[in-house]
Amino acid sequence: MARRRDYKAEYQRRIARKMAQGFSRSEARGHPRAHEKGIRPKPAKLAPRKEKAIKAMRAGIPLSKAARAFGYSRETLTRYIKRYAGADFSKGRWHFNDERRRTVLILTRGDFLEITVPDHQAAALAGSHYDAAMRATDTPITPEILTPFIGWGVSDVEGRYHALETDLNAILRARNKQAQQFHEVYRIHMS
Repeated sequence: MARRRDYKAEYQRRIARKMAQGFSRSEARGHPRAHEKGIRPKPAKLAPRKEKAIKAMRAGIPLSKAARAFGYSRETLTRYIKRYAGADFSKGRWHFNDERRRTVLILTRGDFLEITVPDHQAAALAGSHYDAAMRATDTPITPEILTPFIGWGVSDVEGRYHALETDLNAILRARNKQAQQFHEVYRIHMS
């Protein structure tokens, strides 16, 4: 006759073993709190809807509205933004210190170049410059749009500095031979 398993005793032993390894009780049970990592942290995986919610929050939409708009609970979105986007809630506002690497398309030295930048701030600057360069070369041509970018540049993850192109003729030549758009190249690296 087969021996019957004592599931309750197995569960208690498993919890005791994990707590002895330094995990909290909630982590040992397999249900970590928002600030805990868990026994087996899930591999980082980009969630496009959650990234759109982060973008909405950066634009000033409150967490609860952003979570509701993109179909998540407040807790799920809170856990995601704290873990991956470096979010911190202080003085009644969410502050982001997003240090995930991003691959972007920049316009430098008369040509488009695909580089990886170290954080959101550098990616935002590259994206703003790309947008301004495209608007400046649309009809009617408005070169004054590029004035704020004179003397600016971005550094890639290897520390190389890339000056942002502000010469209208160089931008027009590069745009005529352009193969890719910014949104086709842009991606966030989760690791």
